[in-house]
Amino acid sequence: MLKALSVAAVIFSGCISASAAEAARIHFFRDSGFWGHGVRASVYVDEALIAKMPGNTFAILRLAPGFHVFRGVNKMEAVRLNLAPGNDYYMKVVIIRQFLQETTAQEAKPIISKLKPLDRKYLVQYLRHGRDDE
Repeated sequence: MLKALSVAAVIFSGCISASAAEAARIHFFRDSGFWGHGVRASVYVDEALIAKMPGNTFAILRLAPGFHVFRGVNKMEAVRLNLAPGNDYYMKVVIIRQFLQETTAQEAKPIISKLKPLDRKYLVQYLRHGRDDE
């Protein structure tokens, strides 16, 4: 696991009914870029707004296994995944068209290692009371 994730990861729980060991982990990340520098990108899971991510941040969400839908503002470009217990999934926040893009660990980990954890103030209210532990 990345040092950045093990040392300073933001981990929050939402829509979870499984134990931490059974949960799937979704790593959301948004790197820097010229486009949308001052915009906080909305991230939705199962049609619930979970965070507004500024650039250069990452966050990890634990979800119960099963089918879930992930998207940004653009509803037409949603990602539907059947999450397996204990697996890791990576979602890149693409600001130009306001959507999420599933990517591989190989592509995501080098980028995430350079980002900072998402500040809790950017989480939707009901997730702010989540756990900070792994």
